[in-house]
Amino acid sequence: MNEIQFTVENHIATIHLNRQRVGNAFSTEMMEKWCNIFAEIQKKEDIRCVVVKSELPNAFTFGGDIKEEQHLKGDSARRFSGLGQACAKCLRDCPCPVIFSINGYCLGAGLEFLLSADLVIASDDIQLGIPTIKLGEVPGFGGIGLLGKKIGYANAMDLLLTGRFLQGQEALRLGLVQYLVPTAELEQKTTELGHTICTFAPLAVRKMKRVLQHAYGVTLEEQLAYETEAFTEICQTCDRADAIEAFLNKKPSPPFHGK
Repeated sequence: MNEIQFTVENHIATIHLNRQRVGNAFSTEMMEKWCNIFAEIQKKEDIRCVVVKSELPNAFTFGGDIKEEQHLKGDSARRFSGLGQACAKCLRDCPCPVIFSINGYCLGAGLEFLLSADLVIASDDIQLGIPTIKLGEVPGFGGIGLLGKKIGYANAMDLLLTGRFLQGQEALRLGLVQYLVPTAELEQKTTELGHTICTFAPLAVRKMKRVLQHAYGVTLEEQLAYETEAFTEICQTCDRADAIEAFLNKKPSPPFHGK
């Protein structure tokens, strides 16, 4: 099976994440394929709902591809950030509702993308977080601003500055997920929700999404540009390089020097 592909059945497009050897880590190649898939979905008027799911038993994704991120500097960091933001924009621009069906770990880029989904169904074993601070980095895919808008300033700062993981009930309380179900029922619940959406008039469903987005002011260009610059600047720092090297080599966090 490809690392990422989509299938269509009963008006539902399902995007399958299956980069098994690295826990569905999002590389440049995988994000480019993601954008291409959504471009294909946009062309198919018979699709009324999109589901994004993982084929891994214990994780939706562990985030961005750290081995690739380790080498990002300057223009390459700016391009990587822009591509991640394009992936999130695909979710917001998708004319029909996008459901994230998540299990296990959903970290870093996974949570950043989740913030642009329309609905989230999660298994009760989920672990949500953006532990980017542990790598001496800041999120680059729009997650800072979107997380603050979603759960409030203080809650967002708590997650971003501690790098801690949220479990099921807390994620539900904060509104990051809308449905929390036993792991064994995740696929069934996802299918039921998708089929429910598909029973309604598709033009009305699409218009509902657009009107609600407009009401919440989803124009994020300035915020995203600011986050890209922050990400690009941090990618130049020695502290960030040392933190990633320690992480990849499974060593304790190094002393940081503010450089």
